[in-house]
Amino acid sequence: MEFEREQKLLLQKARRIMETCPADLPEVPACSDGHYFSEANLKRKTDFMHVMNWTSSFYSGIVLLTYEQSGNKEFLQWVFDKNRLFHEKVFCHGMDTMHDLGFLYAPQCVALYRLTGDPASADIALRAAELLSQRFLPEYGIIRAWGRMDDTIPTYVNAQDAKCHFYTESQGLAIIDCMMNIPLLYFATQQTGNPFFAQIADSHAQQTMRHFVRPDGSLYHSCRFGAGAPQGCNYCGYGDESYWSRGAAWAIYGFAIAYSYTENQDYLEVAVRLADDFICRIQETNDLPVWDFKLPAGEEAAIDTSAAAVAANGFLLLAKQAEKPEYHAWAEKIFCRLTESYVTFDETVAGTLREQNGKHQYASYGDYFYFELLCNLMNGDRTLCW
Repeated sequence: MEFEREQKLLLQKARRIMETCPADLPEVPACSDGHYFSEANLKRKTDFMHVMNWTSSFYSGIVLLTYEQSGNKEFLQWVFDKNRLFHEKVFCHGMDTMHDLGFLYAPQCVALYRLTGDPASADIALRAAELLSQRFLPEYGIIRAWGRMDDTIPTYVNAQDAKCHFYTESQGLAIIDCMMNIPLLYFATQQTGNPFFAQIADSHAQQTMRHFVRPDGSLYHSCRFGAGAPQGCNYCGYGDESYWSRGAAWAIYGFAIAYSYTENQDYLEVAVRLADDFICRIQETNDLPVWDFKLPAGEEAAIDTSAAAVAANGFLLLAKQAEKPEYHAWAEKIFCRLTESYVTFDETVAGTLREQNGKHQYASYGDYFYFELLCNLMNGDRTLCW
């Protein structure tokens, strides 16, 4: 495959992010027009230090992918300049973090360290891993997803937002997204030699296999642990017994990454099982996933391009691990479908990938995983951060 046009697009989008993103790196995770940092969209921003921020690193991640491909140190310096924010968040505001520390710190600090060997970036990532490990609930063997661990609500959260389930229903709750956060723990064991971090990651992955994956190969978005048997539930898909497609993508990629660190055959087997089911389902919808695979009749079957991009990265990794070249072919097919039909090539627009979440939106994470897919296809290997 030739990627000249898409490489140029990566550079253009990275420059647009650098030109328009405020210095304090706020989160504007989704918008309808792709102008993340317009005055109108910034009215809905989440500050970087806010406990709910989980996507700001995808802007710097796109810029760092651009440096990796171009070697232009202008891009590298922009990302390095953001390290002060990432340092402050985990060293000064550590209680105001949730399980998405992996999403926040892998595309920034882990990637910076692996690209440059910068010890300060590694130290910041390790501090983030320490905080993530403190969310482990040993009585259940899982990492708690949401809410401060002391269950207080920060004073900057307004009364209306304080009623949200992120705060009120977070005790004993794990969600499938955490399969993409536990690589930060494996990284920490790799760096320190301390098995403690990897043991937590393994415990969470095993509980995910046991309680999230259904007999039919689908899975729950979330699971609540407490009195009695764990109960599957859903905060992102259509309903408790439906099947959120981006959750499937997080699991496919996450278990494949876990296998790359551990060589635990169970992780490879569940990743393959989920990948095969995902492929079977998208063949019914022109090779891209609808936002929920088990929508009731009559509901709009809107595409989720972010789920496609994430899953395709997992397919590339699995193609090598499971020696299944058909997965590589599927990754290429998905990349072509996204590029042909859902990518915005207008360089004045910061957003890249349309039709995310089933809500006809752009979102920074989908953009990031599209460009990670591009780089993985070009490099023949997975990129630096996971």
